[in-house]
Amino acid sequence: WAGGVGGGLWKTTNFLSDQPDWLPINDFFKNIAITSIAQDPNNLKIIYFSTGEGFFNSDAIRGLGIWKTENGGLSWSQLVSTENDQFAHIQEIVVDPNSRVWAATKEGGLQYSSNGGRTWQQLGLGADGYFDKRITDIEIASDGYVYVSNGMSFPNYYFGDVYRFKINDFNSVQEITPEPKVFGRIEIAVSPSRPQRIYLLCEGENNDVEYIFSSDNHGGTWESRIVPTIIDHARYPVFTRHQAHYDLIAKVHPENPDEIYIGGIDALRSFDGGYEWTQISAWSLGSSEKQYGLTDLQYIHADHHVIEFLPGNSTQAVWGTDGGLFFSKNLDAYRPTFQSKNKGYNVTQYYSCAIHPEAGLDYYLGGTQDNRTIRIQYKNNMSGSEVSSGDGGFCFIDVDQPNIQISSAPYNVYNLSTDNWRSKGTIINDRESGSFINPSAYDSKNNILFTYRTPGSIYRFSNIGLGPIAKDSVVYNFGDKITYLGVYPTQGENTVLYVGSYLGQVFRIDRADTDNYYVVNIAIPELLAGGTISSIAFGLTDQDLLATISNYGVRSLWLSHDGGKNWRSVEGDLPDMPVYWALFNPYNYQEVIIATEVGVWYCADIDASNPSWITSNNGLANTRVEMLQMRASDGQILAATHGRGLFTNAGFKAEALPCPNISSVEATDITSFSAKIRWSASSSHTSYLFRFRETGTSSWYTFPLDTTGIDLGDLIPCQEYEYQILSKCDGSESGYSASLKFITTGCGGFRIDPQILTLSANAGFGFFNVYANVNWKVINKPSWVTLVNPSAGNDDHQITFSYQGNGSSQREGLITFMTDEGNYTLRVIQRAPAITEQEIVVMPEVFANAGMAVTYRGDWINYTIGEVFISNLIGDGIRLTEGFQQPGPNIRTSSVGSELNRIVIQVYPNPSSDFLHLTSTVEFNQITIYDMHGRSVYTKKLTTSNFDETISTTDWHPGIYLVECMLKDHLVQGIKILIF
Repeated sequence: WAGGVGGGLWKTTNFLSDQPDWLPINDFFKNIAITSIAQDPNNLKIIYFSTGEGFFNSDAIRGLGIWKTENGGLSWSQLVSTENDQFAHIQEIVVDPNSRVWAATKEGGLQYSSNGGRTWQQLGLGADGYFDKRITDIEIASDGYVYVSNGMSFPNYYFGDVYRFKINDFNSVQEITPEPKVFGRIEIAVSPSRPQRIYLLCEGENNDVEYIFSSDNHGGTWESRIVPTIIDHARYPVFTRHQAHYDLIAKVHPENPDEIYIGGIDALRSFDGGYEWTQISAWSLGSSEKQYGLTDLQYIHADHHVIEFLPGNSTQAVWGTDGGLFFSKNLDAYRPTFQSKNKGYNVTQYYSCAIHPEAGLDYYLGGTQDNRTIRIQYKNNMSGSEVSSGDGGFCFIDVDQPNIQISSAPYNVYNLSTDNWRSKGTIINDRESGSFINPSAYDSKNNILFTYRTPGSIYRFSNIGLGPIAKDSVVYNFGDKITYLGVYPTQGENTVLYVGSYLGQVFRIDRADTDNYYVVNIAIPELLAGGTISSIAFGLTDQDLLATISNYGVRSLWLSHDGGKNWRSVEGDLPDMPVYWALFNPYNYQEVIIATEVGVWYCADIDASNPSWITSNNGLANTRVEMLQMRASDGQILAATHGRGLFTNAGFKAEALPCPNISSVEATDITSFSAKIRWSASSSHTSYLFRFRETGTSSWYTFPLDTTGIDLGDLIPCQEYEYQILSKCDGSESGYSASLKFITTGCGGFRIDPQILTLSANAGFGFFNVYANVNWKVINKPSWVTLVNPSAGNDDHQITFSYQGNGSSQREGLITFMTDEGNYTLRVIQRAPAITEQEIVVMPEVFANAGMAVTYRGDWINYTIGEVFISNLIGDGIRLTEGFQQPGPNIRTSSVGSELNRIVIQVYPNPSSDFLHLTSTVEFNQITIYDMHGRSVYTKKLTTSNFDETISTTDWHPGIYLVECMLKDHLVQGIKILIF
């Protein structure tokens, strides 16, 4: 059995094979920050594991108590009695020969249970101060003594003590701390073969082991031993390398009390009880280590936490480290060798991640806790290649130029590669500024790297990957340590940088790529009393911000829709836990996912008054997720977990998400015959379907659009229209919106039909051309024609004259005339060639309540507004009666000619409400009836000259209809009828 902090519980049944088969037991325990495992010596099927890391490392994960199995691990249950703050951090759990369970807690002191974990009691160690309850280590000797250390703190507080008592006599508690009693963490090791032999490894004031003691009388008296150094680490020569509060372990040989193994950064061994030490492992094989005789066979990863001998074996042992498990089967050798047992044991702790921008490409970077910056290039790959060493911090892949890639190590150490890490260079190597995992941000558009330097400055590195790098700083008093930097993905030229601090301050820096930057404080007022900004997610615009907070006991999610002027908590029903990162769904900005202490959580409506959150960990684990990154090209999401490696998700997909409706719809510029419809778009919209109809009708006019508006023409005056809009996104549709309505203007007026006048001409000066002698006639009739219509009025309108000659060139003229009551004279001045026939079209964009008379004579057009009367076209026996019309979007035009004086059909009653009777004795080929939109509602081909038929009109929409009679494709009569 093995446990990882954040990596969960694992099991293998073939550990001694070269590549053990590891099985994760349950990724969905309520907490998988495993810190210790213990087995009942009286019943090996009873096993306990504890949770919650309490050694003051910055990435420590809070626990939820203790779990237990009674069937050898087939099933596990959480001990309800430990689901409280006293058991939030447990350094160690052991089971004594009486099956009593002991827990070394950080908040609840030394706890024990005599009934298998149903209830617990605290065993006082004499003092009862705050630090006295911080239990560091428990060791049970084979002779019935129990040794306990407490007082652990970090940094600069030293309250460490050691206590001893008999397993069956709780009143025998006795402090046995050696002088000088100025210790931090104390690690205890007891000899199995000589239980009165005890070793203490004591952290001193410089966070290294400063003292090693040995006792041969249960701690009654102590002798000092040598504190060993390790090879080639001049700045921190002691084997714990300035972090004894975190990595410190000791184990005595099962059979030899003088043989002791210790671990910190590297492992050492003593054969004489601690007087002399030999280094037996190296995490970094430099030249000095090789000169010392260490090789790859002596590699054990740094930061040692566990040493366990195999049961009944004194030459085989396992080391548990930040880099996993390492096994030696020849500890009795002068140079023991070690073998990694980590294939498939996926417990890597990631701080950060980066994803290649190319769609479908499996290429990722990740910065890990003490396991380098890793590159993973293949799907489902359980291992990766190192691109830079040490603890891996933030990493980046340029979105526009993905050959530009950045890794980092603690503080301000940043590396750059432009050839997929075949080579790399140094951007900066400054270990005196910044943070351990240093907040950073990269602007792909402007090739600028920003890194935290001090509470009053941010490093700015320009020209990344393009040539020589320029280094300068953005200087401002941010008030405290910076914990977050983020670049807003603006389309503008300048960089907008967001800054979050340890004490909850939030800043926006405009023009951060220039020396003329401007800082705006957009802090969240409630957090100024406490709350660390871990990230800021950007929504649809730069006004939409979601800040995450990485603390317990505070509201951890804050939303602003006005660029940070006002914030509101959107934590809703999310449990009290740190939140590290957030992403908006780019296809639906109401949806959000967040990276938390317990996996990924999802909210369907972040704008709800009390947002609801659910877990979204299918295929993931209930472990801390430090960062989420999304690839814009295909939506893939990359999650960096702190204990279970990197995970990918297909991500947000447009087809899987609802397409939002349009908003802010408005009908504007409404006239008698036209209107404009406009609306606002969502960023996820790709196109639209617009449809409209006269209110009360069943047929729609539908138009596909890729813009957020449409101009409607040829409408009916004083008509109510309804319209709907359907939004299309990438793979989904919104459905048509609810109907909206508008009414055209000009209620009570009419509009005339188009008039087409075919005229012949003789050469000469005249009507349309003052330079050519042209006389105009109507069908070779008198040289002038008067058109009288009941269609003019007091509204604005236009009259269009178009003409086309049959000569070598063509001309077209347009006159637009805005009317008011009175007499007007218009003159056409467009030049035309010599022609033999000309067609003049009077296009009736005319709407009026009064009448008009238009006279064509000579080279002038006289236009007079008059009273309403029946219109006639008069010209040498040609007579046409013209009525009123309410036209639709498509207007049919009729020719005016000599054939129109024939009466070929009679239609009655007119007006009509329910039927029409049509009769004729004149030969013609076809009769067709059109509605006001030019759509055929009735048609019939004739084979005889006699026609008599009754048509039902009860299903016809009220309005004007046109009856047309055709003879050999020529119109011989047109009659308007009114259906009401």
